[in-house]
Amino acid sequence: MIRLFVSDIDGTLVNQDGEFEEETIKAIKDFQNQGGTFMVATGRNIWELPEITSRVDHVIFNCANGSILCEEDGTEILSYELDEDKILRFYEFGKKHDLIMQFHCRDVSIIQNDKDRFHKHAVNAIMRDYPKTEMEAEALYERIYVSEHTIISSPLEEILKHEVLKLEYLFMDKEQFEKLFPILKEEFFDCSIADRTFLYNVEFSNEKCDKGRIIKEYCRIKGIEENEVAVIGDSGNDLSMIRLFENSYAMGNASKEVKKAASFPADDNSHLGVSKVLEQIMKENKKA
Repeated sequence: MIRLFVSDIDGTLVNQDGEFEEETIKAIKDFQNQGGTFMVATGRNIWELPEITSRVDHVIFNCANGSILCEEDGTEILSYELDEDKILRFYEFGKKHDLIMQFHCRDVSIIQNDKDRFHKHAVNAIMRDYPKTEMEAEALYERIYVSEHTIISSPLEEILKHEVLKLEYLFMDKEQFEKLFPILKEEFFDCSIADRTFLYNVEFSNEKCDKGRIIKEYCRIKGIEENEVAVIGDSGNDLSMIRLFENSYAMGNASKEVKKAASFPADDNSHLGVSKVLEQIMKENKKA
């Protein structure tokens, strides 16, 4: 019997337009009414989830790639910050290679770049690698990077005043990514690293955490067995949970690596992949 269902958000729970569809919402609520617990596991922070927080109650939030675990009201269960040494190494490497840097903090998100340059670079990268029309790329940029919690450009000394949960290099092109990623794995051997979570971005978090490890810790706290957990995702930062749990599902739009690692296939995020998996799980639960 599945007691805990864990879903990634972007590319998984929401469709290609970033919409949280009614059929999916209904399936989640039905699973909860059956006695199940629903958790989102995402690279985003909790304030970046209005489509979830405003429409579904009693959700557990596994945010910033496992750096922070919260109850639905924001009450922290556990968290893992990054120490100053890692932040400084990240900053210096980014400056050396002229990379766009994002510091995901507990209270804000800080992007280290000129505002106009960042906007232009982001929209062009989305159009190049997603692909999207310029209007669609602008809408996606607005949804992800325009927020009262997002600061564009801030001195390093100001960044260091915040509790940093995750670091991210944004919008590399394919050639730059292929050149730098092997170096990054050596340079940041003491971090958890997730790549290609969105375009050619690379994310770094505390070495003690990733999505999968935090799910295991939540199960330990709540007395949930690993075979009572089902997970679903589509990209690199989902691999830690896909590999850890036997009831793992890869979205139809997932990367080849995720599909290879998962135990079961699911439909894509334009055809209610999460909803269909939940419906099947609920049928099996009733038989148990």
